[in-house]
Amino acid sequence: MLSAFYRRDLTLPGGLTGEQAAAARASVTGGVQTGSQLPGHVGRQVVELARYAFTDSFHTTTLIAAVVMALGAVVALFTLRNVPAVLTERPEETAGPMPVQAA
Repeated sequence: MLSAFYRRDLTLPGGLTGEQAAAARASVTGGVQTGSQLPGHVGRQVVELARYAFTDSFHTTTLIAAVVMALGAVVALFTLRNVPAVLTERPEETAGPMPVQAA
């Protein structure tokens, strides 16, 4: 999911070949490597855009994960609301301590 958001968020400057654009869109590593191989301002711009796209896509993915976890917590709250707090597997555990007999 992170890769899909990265590709969506990455806006590359004009003047790149199709191969360079494909490498930059493949991953943030590809974007940084492609940018480092390009001369001057264009190279720095590609590196910066790749880093920003990765950061933005990471934030989006984290937000989605937080929403899914919150929904899971709400579902668990309503689903488990009538379940007893303590479940015992053996009946002797609920009987309490054994009585001590006087000598």
